[in-house]
Amino acid sequence: MSYSSYMKTIILSALFILSSFANEAIRKNSYFNVVKVETSELTTTQTNLINLVLVIDMDSKWTEIKLNEEIEKTQRSLQICDAQISSIEKVYVTLPMKTREQLNNQNPYAGPPELKIVLEGIPQKTMTGFLIDKYTRNGTAFAINRTSVERSERYPTLPSYAPMENTFWITDNFIPYNSAPGADKTYSTFAHEVVHIIGNLGHVENNPLPNLMGGNDAVGKSYALTQQQCDAILNYWF
Repeated sequence: MSYSSYMKTIILSALFILSSFANEAIRKNSYFNVVKVETSELTTTQTNLINLVLVIDMDSKWTEIKLNEEIEKTQRSLQICDAQISSIEKVYVTLPMKTREQLNNQNPYAGPPELKIVLEGIPQKTMTGFLIDKYTRNGTAFAINRTSVERSERYPTLPSYAPMENTFWITDNFIPYNSAPGADKTYSTFAHEVVHIIGNLGHVENNPLPNLMGGNDAVGKSYALTQQQCDAILNYWF
């Protein structure tokens, strides 16, 4: 066996082990009923590669077609920074009533309602996205990065967000690109939340040009990232 073939075997074995752990964590979590698991290897020529776990609510509008559209938009944004998603483990689930009740349990003293869910166990050291049905009137789209955790820990009497770090949560009403004011069709909330995590980035205020992380509604949002944002991603995540 050549050295390159040997290394390829090692890498594939490592991915399989990580995948097994991800599966097991969600299977043991009573807030999810696992129906099936699929693993995909994505073709990419970029240097910096990302492994991703997605927990997908089968009763939501997160169809294969819609998810692939969001992945394509995300890859376009990440490619600007010589990065892309290389593997995705899709864990398809249904949500028992206790999960829906917990997601609607808005108790500021207990932290985000998702915190209780992740405390039962989620994949470790892997970015994990939860793609679910719209369970509140407005739905939700947010990510927990390192800065989110640090902010939460400024208040010692409230729970830390640390168990939720590197997770993002998006309800299906955020699939359309026009869910954000002034966004064009290249914009993706999915990509937006991923970049919150891998760059430990916030929103760009007063951005003069359309940007994936833009906070200037007068300019709007697109797939674009700046060199400064790319530097943040490459220095933080990779």
